[in-house]
Amino acid sequence: METLKEIESELFKGAHAGSRGDLDRLAGTASLRLTEYVRRMTLESHVTEDIVQESMLGMFKVFDKIQTIDHFWGWLYTTAFNKTRTHYGRQWRRANAYLADIEGEVENEKSPNGLADVVTSELKQIVTSSMKEMEPRHRAVLTMRCYESMSFAKIAKVLDCSEVGARALFYRAKKSLAKKLSRRGFGKGSLVLALGVFGKLTASTEASAAQVAVGATSLKVGAIGTALGIAASKTAVTTAAAVGIAAVGAVATVNNDSGPEAAIAGETVTKVAEPIQEAKDNHQEHWYYYPEKSQSIVMSKITECDKDGEKLYCRWLQNAGGNYYYNLQDNTVYTVNYHAWSKDLQVAQLPTDSRNLLEFIGQVQGTKHYFEEATGSVSGDGAGLLAVTRSDGRGEEVRDVTRHPNMMTENNFVFDWPANTKVVDLRDEMHRQGWGYFTIAGKINGKSVTGRGRMPFVYAASRRYSAWLKMKVGGQVYADKDGGSLFKGLSRPWEGLHTIDTVRRDAAKRGIAFETKLLSDGLKGQVILSKEAGKMMYIIDMDRDVVEQIVFTGDSEGVLKFDYLDNIDIDFGEPRVSTVKFSILDL
Repeated sequence: METLKEIESELFKGAHAGSRGDLDRLAGTASLRLTEYVRRMTLESHVTEDIVQESMLGMFKVFDKIQTIDHFWGWLYTTAFNKTRTHYGRQWRRANAYLADIEGEVENEKSPNGLADVVTSELKQIVTSSMKEMEPRHRAVLTMRCYESMSFAKIAKVLDCSEVGARALFYRAKKSLAKKLSRRGFGKGSLVLALGVFGKLTASTEASAAQVAVGATSLKVGAIGTALGIAASKTAVTTAAAVGIAAVGAVATVNNDSGPEAAIAGETVTKVAEPIQEAKDNHQEHWYYYPEKSQSIVMSKITECDKDGEKLYCRWLQNAGGNYYYNLQDNTVYTVNYHAWSKDLQVAQLPTDSRNLLEFIGQVQGTKHYFEEATGSVSGDGAGLLAVTRSDGRGEEVRDVTRHPNMMTENNFVFDWPANTKVVDLRDEMHRQGWGYFTIAGKINGKSVTGRGRMPFVYAASRRYSAWLKMKVGGQVYADKDGGSLFKGLSRPWEGLHTIDTVRRDAAKRGIAFETKLLSDGLKGQVILSKEAGKMMYIIDMDRDVVEQIVFTGDSEGVLKFDYLDNIDIDFGEPRVSTVKFSILDL
């Protein structure tokens, strides 16, 4: 038995071959489906008739140029949608009719009579009233997804936006309908029921009504759709910078019991720093969020996905307040000192990296850069840049880019671990407080080197306890009040990358080659930078995510040792101004 799609395809081919009968049958099918599609967006019969008639007339004019049945439906849906949007004009983003008009508009003479047996008049009134109050664009995206079974990619084409934007709009439409239903006494579980009832109410025939089935799967939007949907809501208006300042009275206030950020006091667990492992059978979705500008601070989230792109669970989350690793085997979220790093020791590469930087890193490592040649780099200035990529273990492809300055709020950069997930805090005291002091001591070419500074370990802490460093080399004093020049080549954990990556990326930006390995115990990393004048060997504590020691050989001989202090009840004398531009890489 032929499927409906196969029948429509044969009619399309016959019509293209000149069969008047096939064209009439195809037009009749199209008119019926288009009527349901438009009526669900407008809830006004006379407007629906005008839009359908205009769309069908336009279709006849261009039919010879439409090559496939998929293009045929795509053209019709897009044309009808654009005419609907034009009709509403400024009303597109708000409710457009009075409740008094509802009953007559939705339940016209074509409504399937059989529905009266299973749906009470009260329920129909509640559903139609709720739908009528919605913005037309929200009804439109619900119609496309729930009744036309469009993918988010196809919806994005109709709406002329990104797939991320389509998901976010669908999420907001669901929330809007659920809120209106709740005001009328319906709980969260009523959403699917209400959409099913509305679909049947607005069907043109009993046969069409019988085919309406809205499943829970069609209502899923994925993590990013949820996050961006929330980000655009009226309740999420706090800027990233404001949240950072408010969150860090003491960054250790994540000791509340409000969710996976909560630290469990008194629990002692010994655990080696866990690297990122590239998914074998599953794909990974990566979020890269830049709260300030595209070349500075980066927050990230790594989610395991199956081959169809459905989210399974969040593996890594690095937000303004901390670093979280989820172990699926023991269903535990570990709050850790360190930022994510790659098991194969590949350098962390970002979608905002320049082509030159990616190529240099690839040459040094003997690997291709992560991002496909066709995608290029993500660029753009300003705060709130979000880039979403998909990785299949062979390369990483940029999928969506958008801007949302509110993404750093707790409700937006969401946790999505199971409700019964255990949380274990593995941070030391210094990382729990979110920042700490450190000292530098050593000699370079016989010159004594001393230094002291303050380092935030998370972005939120940097909003109040900014990074600074004051260092004396021989008789020369250098000061860095902004965590910039002097810190190049050192740990900068508040920027969102592990020290092993910060050091190597700083070197790569200056054209300095490097080699990397883990020492035998797996707790220390070794990075050797090769310059014309000699070498610099870094010893990095992988768990505490800091440089422990730098050994210089060649034209410069010597060693620098770093000591990190848990005690914050001392005055380290923050420098008043910065002095000359200088970095560790210059030694």
